[in-house]
Amino acid sequence: MSHEDGLSLSISEVADDAYLKLVNLREVAWKDRQHFLRYACTIVRQLLTDHARRRLRSKRNSGQRPKALDNVAEPSTRQTPEQVLALDEALERLERAHPDLAEVVELQHFGGWTQAEIATEILNVPLITVRRRWTQARTLLHAWLSESSS
Repeated sequence: MSHEDGLSLSISEVADDAYLKLVNLREVAWKDRQHFLRYACTIVRQLLTDHARRRLRSKRNSGQRPKALDNVAEPSTRQTPEQVLALDEALERLERAHPDLAEVVELQHFGGWTQAEIATEILNVPLITVRRRWTQARTLLHAWLSESSS
């Protein structure tokens, strides 16, 4: 999927790259399916962030300013490189302060999981817990992203 202001990276390219990274991992001992799924979302995030950095380096002198994210749930392949990097930075901050909130964001945003799937298939917690974490995470991320775009 290509977007004129965003990353020119297709969903299938992300999936292919993530698959190659996952099958070539030798040092990770998967504890269970949930561990694998969490790690896969982290790899997708890393791939998109690395691609965004490469895009920004290639248009370093374009004069574009980073834009605030209007909706954290937008697919990552439709965001500008600046937005992807701003979200990654905000997520790193969220991981340090609230790892449980950051995990829900990473699973939903980078993994494409629904909140119901996250609750039942990955975290084994009530759906209301995932919804609460998502709401708290979005509130913090929007505040931090607004700060960084000012």
